[in-house]
Amino acid sequence: MLTVRNLLERFPDFSLLTNTELGKEVSSVSVMDAPDIERWMKGGEFLITSGFTLVSRIEEFGKLIRDLDARKIAALGIKVSRFMHAIPADILELANSLNFNIIEIPEHYAFTDIINPVLAEIVNSRYRELTVNEEMNRKFLEIGIADISYEKILNLLSRYLGDQVFYLNARNQEIHKTQFCDKPPSIRELKSDAYSNYDIEYQRVHYGTLFVKGNASSFQERMAITHAITMLRLSIQSILSSKRYEEQRRNDFLSDLILNNIHSKEEIDFRSQEYGWKLDDGVFCAVFNVDPKKPDTRVNLSRKLPHQLESIRLALKERCKDCYYVRFSNYIVFLLVGMKQQAQKKAFVDMLPALIEEFGSQEFSITIGVGKTYPDINHSCNSYNEAKQAVSIGQALFGTDQFYLFDSISIYDLYTRMSDEDLERFVYLDAVEMLDQTDRETGTDHIRTLAALIDTDWKMSEAAEQLTVHYNTMKNRTAKIKELTTWQFETREEKFNIEIAFKIFLLTRKSKVHLTKKRVSNSDM
Repeated sequence: MLTVRNLLERFPDFSLLTNTELGKEVSSVSVMDAPDIERWMKGGEFLITSGFTLVSRIEEFGKLIRDLDARKIAALGIKVSRFMHAIPADILELANSLNFNIIEIPEHYAFTDIINPVLAEIVNSRYRELTVNEEMNRKFLEIGIADISYEKILNLLSRYLGDQVFYLNARNQEIHKTQFCDKPPSIRELKSDAYSNYDIEYQRVHYGTLFVKGNASSFQERMAITHAITMLRLSIQSILSSKRYEEQRRNDFLSDLILNNIHSKEEIDFRSQEYGWKLDDGVFCAVFNVDPKKPDTRVNLSRKLPHQLESIRLALKERCKDCYYVRFSNYIVFLLVGMKQQAQKKAFVDMLPALIEEFGSQEFSITIGVGKTYPDINHSCNSYNEAKQAVSIGQALFGTDQFYLFDSISIYDLYTRMSDEDLERFVYLDAVEMLDQTDRETGTDHIRTLAALIDTDWKMSEAAEQLTVHYNTMKNRTAKIKELTTWQFETREEKFNIEIAFKIFLLTRKSKVHLTKKRVSNSDM
């Protein structure tokens, strides 16, 4: 790169008339042949003039200086002795205030004596820069092929910028340094004015920041940083691809395990060795199911759901040592290994209310199902199916934002296994289905009313309060149900049969009408 300083060194009899910085880049040479020359300036020019047009329009000299400075030309060269004899003091004062370079050119110079060598120097400088850039590009690419680690990239970058180059990983706040740097500065020091910073993004996600001591002023330094940023992005891409591949293999293995696609202990041991896992001494599964609370928001929240699942995974991994997971579309399955003792499982269950409170929200509900403990890893599939069933039964009967142990809720699993013939013989179930059909055809609230009565242990005043209706309204609704079904709500046996029929209705018909406010804890089951 050719600068104003290089220009003065190339022409030692040129005189700088201003007290200004000389680091501006000279990208071309132009001759001033018109008063409005600034209209054709692109920036970076060394503009030379005999001064003839300035003498006749000296009152516009200040405006010209401001216009040329706005166009970011490198310097104005004037043959002062030819026509002007001296630059007005107020013009020099203005140029100094703008950091605008004015150079006096000796009268004996022909313009071609200036233009030709300057342009030749610019071309040679560009050629040298391109050569350096090509060599730099080759070296960075060699790193990409051999070792694309952060440290190797910083080591190469330090050849051009010195050892004070660092990369701050946004994921874990780790500061990466060169091998020649003894101790990296603190994050606070890196974010000071002493360092220039460059954000490293990949697919519109921020992964880290490159910090460089001082400012990259030369072309070579800027190109080195550009190459380093490219290689850091490639390094991030490589790390992400490796993690996705490893996660997919791990997911495949654990999916085979819980779906009963592995039929020997030997195969389990062989495949688990790849990850250094020891899968023995008791296992049970827990299913964490996450759903949008409103069906119409499911599509809108689809982008947030993976983040919600990832947050749950991190929280559980932090709390449980031997915990392995498989992620599905809207739920995560955790295999908890080494939980043979009942006290260990109890400790796990005890922390579930806090997790539900932490990750349940206005947008998402969370339901957790926990399967039984088995002594052999081969039986993971049994515990997984039980955990899924606990979620399904719990949501149907008692709602979301709860956890359900299959040990406690398994009695209801019997209802889901009833044959069609058994269901048809259960007359109470026919009556519940008739009430549901009536509600859908006429817009009545028989099912909601029945649900409230059951949830409040058949106390009509509490059921009315739960539905936020008047007590007389509740009496009228109950009387209508009795009229349609011939139920009397009098004997304990009849109420028991109605409750069982209602639960079977919820479980087997996959109804969405259970809108009660009561939430049943596992201690109630």
